[in-house]
Amino acid sequence: MSICKYSLRVLFILLFGSFFINVCSASEKISVIVPVYNAEKWLCECLDSIIDQTYGNLEIICVDDGSTDGSAKILGEYEKGNVLTKKNNTLGNGKYIKVFYNKENEGVSAARNKGIDNATGEWITFVDADDYLARSDAYEIAMGKMENGTDILKWNYYYVKKNGVVKEGRMNTKSQAFEGKDKAHLFDYLHQDWFVAVWCYLYRSETLKNNKLRFNENLNLMEDFGFNTLAFIMAKRIQFIDDLLYFCRETPGSLTTRDDVEPFSLDNDRTVACDVWEFCKNKKILKNHKERFLVYLTGSLWYTLNQLIESKKNFGSRFFPCVNCPSERGLACDILAIYRIFYCEEELEKYCLKGLKNIDGCTCEKCLESIKVASEQLNLIYKLAR
Repeated sequence: MSICKYSLRVLFILLFGSFFINVCSASEKISVIVPVYNAEKWLCECLDSIIDQTYGNLEIICVDDGSTDGSAKILGEYEKGNVLTKKNNTLGNGKYIKVFYNKENEGVSAARNKGIDNATGEWITFVDADDYLARSDAYEIAMGKMENGTDILKWNYYYVKKNGVVKEGRMNTKSQAFEGKDKAHLFDYLHQDWFVAVWCYLYRSETLKNNKLRFNENLNLMEDFGFNTLAFIMAKRIQFIDDLLYFCRETPGSLTTRDDVEPFSLDNDRTVACDVWEFCKNKKILKNHKERFLVYLTGSLWYTLNQLIESKKNFGSRFFPCVNCPSERGLACDILAIYRIFYCEEELEKYCLKGLKNIDGCTCEKCLESIKVASEQLNLIYKLAR
C-alpha cells in the first residue's frame, strides 16, 4: 500500500511538477523600470511592448526625467489606463504603471535609481524608452528558464541601426550558469559591446537593495559598467539564456551617437574604477577582488582606446596631447603606462591592438607628461587596492 502511494506521488510530481514551478515563478512580480527623456516618438511602442507581455505580474515604473516634449502627456494617458495597444491590450490583470516626474533633467542614472527605490517586485529589469521588447512572451521565457538560486539572468538582443538594418547581438551562444570561481572570467566580458547594458538583464531585487547597488548619478555614460561590475561581484549565481528578447534602437541624438559628447572618457573610466574600489573596501572584500579590480581598470581603458580608434573622432587635446603624433597616440600613452605598471611584456603584446605596442617610443613633452599623469594616478589606485 505504501509503495502504491509512493508511486502515485512520484507520478504526480512528474506530471504536474513543472506546472507548479511555472505557477510559482509567475507569482513573482517583475518591476520594469523605464527612464524617459524626450522620447515621444518611440514611447508608445516601448510601453505597448511591455503591456502586451503574456507574463501577468508586471509593475511598470516610468520616470519622466524633465522631458520638454510630449512624453509626460503620453505617460499620463497610459497611467490612467486610457490607451489600448495595437494588440488591444490594456493595463489590469496584474499589470499597472506608476509614473514619477522629475521637474528638471537629472540624468538616466538618477531616473533608474528612482525606479529601483520605488520598485516592489521580486525582480527588476530596465527598458530604455526608445527601445522595445522583441516578443510578447519575453518575460515569460525569462522566468520560465530561471533556475533555482539565480540572482542575475541575461538574454540576447537585436540592434536596430539608424538605417533600419537589424543585427543580432548574440553574446550568449548557449544557455549556461556561473557561480563561485566560475564567475571570474565574466568580468572580462563587461568591456564588450553592449554586454554591460542593463536592459539585457533581470536582477533579483533583494540582491540590488540589500547591497545598496545604485547607478553613479555623476555619470550619464558608462554608468552601467560600474553597476554591473558590482552586481556581478555580489550575485551568487549568474545565468545566461540564448534567447533574443530585446530590440535596442540606435536613435539620433542619443548620448552615444551625438558628435558633441565625448562618449569614451578616461574620467569616466577612473570614476567607475574608484567606485568599484570604494564599494569593495566598504564591504571588506577588496582583498578578494584586487586582481579583478586591476584587470577591470586596464580593460576598461583598453576598451576606451579601441572605441576612439574605431570612431575616428578627435575630441581634443585631453585625449590627443601631441599634434605631431597619430590621432590616437595621446590616449595610447595612457594605456601603455598602465600596462607597464601591471603587466609583463608578453601581456602587453597580447592586449595591445592595431600595432600600437611600439607607440611608447614617442618622447615629446606632451606624451611624456601624459604617461607621467597616468602613472601617478594609477600607482595611487594600485597602492589603495593593495
